[in-house]
Amino acid sequence: MSLILKSPDLKLFAPIITGASSLSSVFNLTADGGLSFDAGAIDFNGTSSYVSYPNNLFGGWGWNTSGMTGGQTKGITVSLWIKPASGITSDSRRIVSHFKSSTSYGKEDNNILVTYDASGNARFTFSQQQNSSGNEVLVQSAFGDLTTDSWNHILLRISMNTSEQFTSQLYINDSNISHTAIPTGELESNSPDNDGTTWLGKFDEGVALGYYDGCLSELWIDDTIYDLSVQSNRRLFIDSSGKPVELPTSPLIYLNGSSSTWTNSGTYSLGTQTLNNITDCADSPSD
Repeated sequence: MSLILKSPDLKLFAPIITGASSLSSVFNLTADGGLSFDAGAIDFNGTSSYVSYPNNLFGGWGWNTSGMTGGQTKGITVSLWIKPASGITSDSRRIVSHFKSSTSYGKEDNNILVTYDASGNARFTFSQQQNSSGNEVLVQSAFGDLTTDSWNHILLRISMNTSEQFTSQLYINDSNISHTAIPTGELESNSPDNDGTTWLGKFDEGVALGYYDGCLSELWIDDTIYDLSVQSNRRLFIDSSGKPVELPTSPLIYLNGSSSTWTNSGTYSLGTQTLNNITDCADSPSD
């Protein structure tokens, strides 16, 4: 378990003190004496594979400036491993999607996705839109920042203060990535009533568009924000050799396992999942 030392209002630049953790058969001693974690991974076929949850994953960690005190900063940290397929051009493939065309507070269009250009180069995108109030957050790397047919670790931090000053950090495979960040509003909890299906691997409810082609492992989201420029903070999510580690405990969202054990062990309830045409990935980021 990790403890975060913080001032009353700000934990953005808080040091991390890591305590002892119990060991099990999934841990291995590495050559440098550290501990690596054997992460499982699931495979999406790009045409019919998906995982669905009856509740809104994006409603589990959204926030806005309502009720925030002066100088307070809020936000999220997102960590996941992806292995996007090659051979795809001029397309966007959804890893996570929650879309509703009509709600009492406007359209929702929330995505974590891989986008390909005409040459098949891939980039990572996080986007959240709520059109009734014009709220939109977009964080996007450049084409070529993701390596297709290989494992990529994504580590993203988004934060905003009471003056709506937006900041973001994006690391891919433990490297600081120059990225586009377009905040035109607040990072929102778009479904206070937690309505609508969350999909892993496809777009919208029942629409065969933008199926993710590739593997996914260890999707972790929490409203604790870490300064990712601090190496010890990044080591909570990826080790020095570029392998998975045991992630910080009790996040809001933690989706992991294999095709037979894939589950959410986070504190936020997503409801009973449905898996369709999901198989185990041929390898994992631990390999």
